[in-house]
Amino acid sequence: MTDGMTRHLSRLAACAVCGVLWTASAHAQQAAAAAPAAPAAAPAPQPWHGAFNAGGGLAAGVQEQRTLSIDAQIGRAFREGGRVALDVGEDYSRIDFPTANTLANRTSVGLGVEQELSARVVLAAKSMYLRDELLYVESRFEQLAGVGGRWHNAKKTIEFEVIPGVTVYKQDLKYSDDLSWRAGVGVYESLKGRLNDQWSIENAFRIRRDLKIDNTSVESSAAATASITKALGLQLGVQYNYESTVPPDFPNYLFSLTAGFRVQF
Repeated sequence: MTDGMTRHLSRLAACAVCGVLWTASAHAQQAAAAAPAAPAAAPAPQPWHGAFNAGGGLAAGVQEQRTLSIDAQIGRAFREGGRVALDVGEDYSRIDFPTANTLANRTSVGLGVEQELSARVVLAAKSMYLRDELLYVESRFEQLAGVGGRWHNAKKTIEFEVIPGVTVYKQDLKYSDDLSWRAGVGVYESLKGRLNDQWSIENAFRIRRDLKIDNTSVESSAAATASITKALGLQLGVQYNYESTVPPDFPNYLFSLTAGFRVQF
């Protein structure tokens, strides 16, 4: 075989190998393009988040007084569209001189679970405990469940929800021997929003009306917070509580105004 023939056969073999490699590469690219895309990973649940608020006062001399107001909230998302939240509050104020008198002594605990049924419909259940010495509430356990609406603004910096529902409760009042479980209807409302980088607001309102007897209970609060840093702020809060059933000639509401620090995490 001549050298010319050998070189010719070598060129043909090289061309054949290149053609096979190119064809295999094209088929591999087509197969990759035709393969279905892998599903996107589900977003991880949000970490625990919350806030702690504390305010107080102290007076001595011609008037001795101690005041303390604290509340904390913590929550997290546990699945897509669902979240759980716990809130605890304590208000205490007492004058020891010139006359000993308790001005506030109230403890509240709430545990709530919410699940979005659609973009604007939410299913909610909330368990609540209350003790208020000045309103003669030794203890009250209440369970609220309902379906309502939740709305956000375009930037999702403001959230507003209203949840009507049914409630069952049991209370121990200083002036009543009735310790039976009772049923009622109620509405829970919540507003949370960040107005800008410095100011944020929040509000909560609950009203419950007994189905059989003339008894209405209202709990409401509102607060405005001015940020000092990303985690620390100054907060001004107001609280209003109402009980329709109280002893004769006894005030049926409690109003308080507090100022203190807010730590957010």
